[in-house]
Amino acid sequence: MNVTERVIHEQFPFWNGALDIALPTHGNGLNVIVGCGTSYYLAMSIAATFNRNGHMAIAVPGAEWARRRESYAVGSADVTVVALSRSGESSETVQA
Repeated sequence: MNVTERVIHEQFPFWNGALDIALPTHGNGLNVIVGCGTSYYLAMSIAATFNRNGHMAIAVPGAEWARRRESYAVGSADVTVVALSRSGESSETVQA
């Protein structure tokens, strides 16, 4: 088993636990999915899935949200932000 395969297999216990987390309920507000690089591409897919299921969402690059969030959430008082990061150390995502 190579390193990539090992890392993938090591993630299963985490994802099984994540499935048991009760997500907060959210009204009709805006869901902002933030990420950088590969995580941003994943954010775009997640936002599209939210929208397809009737929940308003946008994907925003971490640096953009950190510096100009008011440009993306215009008139939205009810905003939920989900930040994605592979490493947990992307400086722009951490700032966001």
